Amino acid sequence: MANRKRALDEKVKPFQHILEHANLAEVARQTGVAESTLRYDRAKVLAALPQVLENRRPGPKPAVVAAAPAGAANGCCVSCMPS
Repeated sequence: MANRKRALDEKVKPFQHILEHANLAEVARQTGVAESTLRYDRAKVLAALPQVLENRRPGPKPAVVAAAPAGAANGCCVSCMPS
């Protein structure tokens, strides 16, 4: 079914399987990158998969509203506060 929402676990598990079963020795030989480097990078990618594959709303992020300074009363500035 097109455009259905999938659970995060449903997205992450297949990619974990792919990454965990990759033949790192063969990839290292073909690319000229050390196998230990590939293992290290694979661990970082596996850890980041949930954040990479999470559902996000399209479009710009909402603007962050700055908080009032500590001690400000009724939205006024700190210099207007009674002593």
